[in-house]
Amino acid sequence: MAQAVAPLEGAVLDLGSEPPVINHSDLHREQFLFVWGRLSGWRDFGDAVAGPPGWDAAALAYFWGGPCLPDFLAGYGVSAQASATLEDQSRLLAVPLAFHRASRAQSEAQLSEAAQYLRGALSER
Repeated sequence: MAQAVAPLEGAVLDLGSEPPVINHSDLHREQFLFVWGRLSGWRDFGDAVAGPPGWDAAALAYFWGGPCLPDFLAGYGVSAQASATLEDQSRLLAVPLAFHRASRAQSEAQLSEAAQYLRGALSER
């Protein structure tokens, strides 16, 4: 895994120069509120952080799976170019996000989930 992550270090660090935005960062299913099958809001901003725009895209891919990311971004009404940028950022941010989730893991299953997410994101690059 270290060999796959090492070449990304510079690109991940470069994301620190992006203008920060507020990110929810904890986008698991229990954080979403639905009314009549439609998303009506998010809750629990206790883990919110200021950071690169792609952080929430990475968090969403972690909790919901990468294939739902284009629909999520389309819901924001961003351009195709912005969507591609956020998807790329989400793959780069998979590295620190996976390590963050692994550091908070309370079970072998959660640790394995973080490793599996990182492997999947790295294979998409």
